[in-house]
This record gives sequence, C-alpha cells and structure tokens, in this order.
Amino acid sequence: MRQLRAILLTLGLALSLAAVSGCKMGGPKADPKAQEACKTAAKDADTCKACCTAAGASGHMFMSGSGCKCL
Repeated sequence: MRQLRAILLTLGLALSLAAVSGCKMGGPKADPKAQEACKTAAKDADTCKACCTAAGASGHMFMSGSGCKCL
C-alpha cells in the first residue's frame, strides 16, 4: 500500500511539474506595442478580441470610453 501511494505521489508531482513548465515555456509572447495599437484600431468586441489574440494577449476587455484593452 505504501509503495502504491509513493508511486502515485511521484507520478502526480511529475505531471504537475510538466504542466507548470509547459505553461511557462510554451505559447506566444505578448507584444505590448501591438496591444496598445489595438486600443485605437479595434472598434467592436470581435475586432478587439481578434487584435488582442494576434498581439499575444490571454484575453480581452472592450471598454466603450477608452477603446480596446488587452489583458
């Protein structure tokens, strides 16, 4: 029983480390200049989302007063 518990703990730790390192290392880097350009270029929510995605942002928020804001 102890061996099974140790194996499961080791496997869980290995999977956790793989997931954390994959999140930090993979994916496109956000471009702050491109995100700032979205503020004036995007006039609606769909365009804002597409612009933020292309700039490497993880999400978007459309504010009517200040334009598109990438998060």
